[in-house]
Amino acid sequence: MLWAVWCRDGDDVAAIRSERSKEHSAYLNASPLRVVVAGPLTTDDGAAPAGSLLVFEAGSRREVEELVAGDPFARSGVWRSFEVRAFRMSRADIRTNGPS
Repeated sequence: MLWAVWCRDGDDVAAIRSERSKEHSAYLNASPLRVVVAGPLTTDDGAAPAGSLLVFEAGSRREVEELVAGDPFARSGVWRSFEVRAFRMSRADIRTNGPS
């Protein structure tokens, strides 16, 4: 089953996010769950991060919640909260027309 996770950044966490970015990426790369999509959410102008969007394939919500709670961004306070929801993909076309 797929699970979408919306992680909301706390206030004034840009420096911590930058410091923990490599550790966060390594954590996701080593995940026992399949990471389908992962990336930062940004302000409308794309200038600053505002959170993260993650999609995992996992057997249960609990597996996802435990994984996300152990993420370096969660443990260091970058994410002030996160929400896990079951996700049913109806279309996948991950091409963009602009800068990534």
